[in-house]
Amino acid sequence: MAAGATIDFASPARLGDVLVAEGVERSLSGRTGVYDVTVHDQDNKLIAHFRGRSYRLQGELLTST
Repeated sequence: MAAGATIDFASPARLGDVLVAEGVERSLSGRTGVYDVTVHDQDNKLIAHFRGRSYRLQGELLTST
C-alpha cells in the first residue's frame, strides 16, 4: 500500500513530446520500500520526479467479483 508520495514538476511537457519514465527501487527493507521515477522528454530534459514510499501489509488481499 502507498505510505506517501511526492511529485516535483521540473518543466512542462508540450503536445507532441515523447515522454519516457524510468523507475528505480532505492530501498526495500522489511515491509517498507522507497521508489524513484523520473520522466524525461525526447531531448532528455527532466519533466518530473516522483518519489513513492510503500508499506507491505500482512494478510489476504480482498478482491471484488
